[in-house]
Amino acid sequence: FIYDATKRKDPFVDVKSPGLPLDCAAFCGGDGKVLLWGGRFADRGCVERSSDGEFLNGEPIENQAVLFDAASQKWVFLDAAPGAGRVGAATMVKDGKVFLLGGEELVRIAHNQLLVSRASSKVTTFDLEAEKFKNGDDLPAGVAFSGAFVDERNRLHIVGGATETDGGAAFVETSHHFVVGVKESQAVPFEYRGVNVGVIPRGPDSCLIGPLRDPISGTRFFAIRKPRLDLPEVSLVAIMDADKE
Repeated sequence: FIYDATKRKDPFVDVKSPGLPLDCAAFCGGDGKVLLWGGRFADRGCVERSSDGEFLNGEPIENQAVLFDAASQKWVFLDAAPGAGRVGAATMVKDGKVFLLGGEELVRIAHNQLLVSRASSKVTTFDLEAEKFKNGDDLPAGVAFSGAFVDERNRLHIVGGATETDGGAAFVETSHHFVVGVKESQAVPFEYRGVNVGVIPRGPDSCLIGPLRDPISGTRFFAIRKPRLDLPEVSLVAIMDADKE
């Protein structure tokens, strides 16, 4: 669907499907274009046991990229992104580019050639105007299923997510918080954890972020982030309980 906020009565407009039933693919865009990339075909699922029965998430990951143009309402298949595909990459648009941040990737074990999962540190950008992919500098650590947002100083942040252990058999919730720079990414302190963290703008200088979890008490909550121009880290106020409606 396309959601047209100017149409109050029927704001949803049907569009043709790209024909790729993908799970956990990256889906993000701007300037009338939307990029769909990565993920697994839905019949394989996001968490599957590999054919050898020993590892989870060893199933193939797609690297196909498809671009939707809102003006023509058509999907166009693009040359694949550089490198292998990823699942659960964080996405955000900044300065005319779609950032594809981390995600689950497959690596091959040297001694037995099995494909197993791990959290990726890779950063890939897609230029919406030139319609080209480019690899960026790696994140300080691998992370999958995290959230991303751009702050009031036009800095790109990644928060939360998970790392993978035992070849993808286990997900470990993280408290990662990275600020993505032009030349390198910086890790900054963040005391909370969360997977599939969502960030919703709340006015020009704050946003709603969550669900997060306090690693000591286990309490889950949403919080409002307000900027502190003297500090690089996320400042959270007005905590709300995520377990209550």
